[in-house]
Amino acid sequence: MNYYIEIKNKLINNEITKKIKEEIQMKTSIAEKVNNNEKVVNDLFDKIEKIIVINKTKMIYQINNTLVDTYFNIGKEIVENEQNGNIRAEYGKEILLNLSKKLTNK
Repeated sequence: MNYYIEIKNKLINNEITKKIKEEIQMKTSIAEKVNNNEKVVNDLFDKIEKIIVINKTKMIYQINNTLVDTYFNIGKEIVENEQNGNIRAEYGKEILLNLSKKLTNK
């Protein structure tokens, strides 16, 4: 009778061991998938981040160029209008003061 109990225990232990091994294998497989997914997400994030940084830099450059061009042309128009081709502008016309007030309202 002791022999049968021993065999029964071995069979049970084998089943338990087998289930434990299967569980460990399954958890290992899940962990590998999670790690792989994290790598994919991190790689994709890095690529997208580079695209964003590059394009933000381009935008800043374009905006700065546009602002410089805008202010240069504004200054040119004011100087040409104020001086009317003369070396110096006439005083007392208050054109700049009126222009400043009107532009401030915009």
